[in-house]
Amino acid sequence: MKSIPKNYLLIDINAIFYKTLFALQKNEKEEDLYDVYTNDRGELKKKLKDDMFNNNYKSYFWNMMFGIVQKFGDVKQIVTCHDNHSWRYKIFPYYKKSRSTQTVGDCFDWRDFFNKVRKFQKEELDVYSPFISLDVNDCEGDDIIGTIAVGLAQEHPDATVYIYSSDKDFIQLLKYPNIKLFSILKKKFITSLNPKNDLLAQILLGDSCDGIPHVRNSSDYYVKPILERTSSGRAKCTGARLGEAVVRKAINDNKVFETIVNTPEIQARFNENQNLIDLERIPIDIKKNIFNTYHKLIEHHKSKSPAGLQRYFIMNGFQYLSQSCYKVSHLF
Repeated sequence: MKSIPKNYLLIDINAIFYKTLFALQKNEKEEDLYDVYTNDRGELKKKLKDDMFNNNYKSYFWNMMFGIVQKFGDVKQIVTCHDNHSWRYKIFPYYKKSRSTQTVGDCFDWRDFFNKVRKFQKEELDVYSPFISLDVNDCEGDDIIGTIAVGLAQEHPDATVYIYSSDKDFIQLLKYPNIKLFSILKKKFITSLNPKNDLLAQILLGDSCDGIPHVRNSSDYYVKPILERTSSGRAKCTGARLGEAVVRKAINDNKVFETIVNTPEIQARFNENQNLIDLERIPIDIKKNIFNTYHKLIEHHKSKSPAGLQRYFIMNGFQYLSQSCYKVSHLF
């Protein structure tokens, strides 16, 4: 007898939105992809054509999601975790200020793209998809995954909670034996010999992608970096040095706070980084909101059906996808 799936899959859906876009850009002709225009500042911009998004992009997306479902065939519930404006901006004004979005081109209209994605999410994914589409105010996908994964892992110790993402922040969750992390980028499961030490290293080193400096540099380092000139005359960001080798040695020798966090200023920066990076430090009210929204959506999900998804595919011209609805019927 075939066993009944009991596991869970949490997907960093923003990463899938990006991955779909880059697959589209790689496989479609440039002239078919974009409308080119000049904005009110005289800048040349290009945006994804409406018909390209509504037809090709959505087709690529659904095919990608169906592939993920097949990869994790032993799950009974898939939660897509969406990004919203983060609570971290309120306690750390420099959050993600240094981030340079991975681009299709410097002139790509990201605002228009995300408006399209948001509409797609609200009007189609939330209504018809076989997934729990979780979007919570003041929460990033990281917060949702970090909260729901731990909750499910503790509530269902005999089940496996899979996380599908390329964000290294989730390595800290591997301290729970039934949480597994699959890297979208590396296309394999990620393991850790000591998740607690990996988290401590990340707190000390910060996260340049999110604009969080290492503990020896000031909070605004990535916004107002110290510049010096190289021998060739080029400007280079400088500041206090703190390499991963030094951090790992201090952790292994249990001398972190003796050799690295050795002044009140560095201690304050450590506390700041910990509040931003450690997923256990997500504010209680945020966690409660995530859980409440999750449980409400489980009730809403009961109103969805494979037949409704099939009708949606047919109405939107994706007949070939409608024939594959049986592959996700166990998720309703």
